[in-house]
Amino acid sequence: MVCPKCKQVIRDDSAFCPYCGFIFAHNKNERICTNPCAILGFIFSFFSPIIGFGLSVAGLCKASAYGSGRGLSICGILCSIAFFLVFVILIVVVLNFYNIQAILDSYRVYGFTPC
Repeated sequence: MVCPKCKQVIRDDSAFCPYCGFIFAHNKNERICTNPCAILGFIFSFFSPIIGFGLSVAGLCKASAYGSGRGLSICGILCSIAFFLVFVILIVVVLNFYNIQAILDSYRVYGFTPC
């Protein structure tokens, strides 16, 4: 078979051209199924880890039905957990910093000098 894009000779049972990457549709009714929950879960894991975690778990549950998305779902779950922990640590650090500042300010109001 000849690739219609780059005109290289390739094997007849190829799903894509190894030279240019052109994807062949052997059957016009054949659809490539993607797992939208896995994709959205991975994307949301960076911006909203809780939503990303939920979508990634849903994508992992639907991975066998779609035949794809298992690895992306697992990656989305791990990224969601990691970013959630980072957000929690940042919130604790920021709140702790402002709490220390408030304590120091209260010392200054009453005339005490902190160590």
